[in-house]
Amino acid sequence: MSTVDARPLAADAALRARAAAVIPGGMYGHQNAAPLPAGFPQFMARGLGARVWDVDGNEYVDLMCSYGPVIVGHHHRKIDAAARAQQEQADCQNAPSPRMVELAEALTSTVAHADWAMFAKSLLIKPLAGVGGCVRLPSVGAGAVRFRSGRGAWS
Repeated sequence: MSTVDARPLAADAALRARAAAVIPGGMYGHQNAAPLPAGFPQFMARGLGARVWDVDGNEYVDLMCSYGPVIVGHHHRKIDAAARAQQEQADCQNAPSPRMVELAEALTSTVAHADWAMFAKSLLIKPLAGVGGCVRLPSVGAGAVRFRSGRGAWS
């Protein structure tokens, strides 16, 4: 038995058409809703707590947690306040802040088997950058710095 989704998606459809004119394939990567079942919105307008609303005003429970980073919900007061406080100090710098060292110290003291911590900026642009570093660091520490790389592979 199949059911028809009757939620309005006119604004979403209009944005998909506009996106198709200026974004390769209309959308790319994990954000592309095209492979999902019909009626799944591509564009979200806002989120609060465990809920999100699409551009047509339809409400959903965000079971995907925005692909992981929103594990305490959207617009958590304490997290938003901490982010604003950090942004007031500096929002984009040419070098890391002391927070990087503090976070690395917190992670390595919390995770028993973690001697070091490494942070990768954008896994969507260079998906293997973080993975490559994780492989390279133990190899360097063991004195075995040999790598094989295929054509077009990052090493």
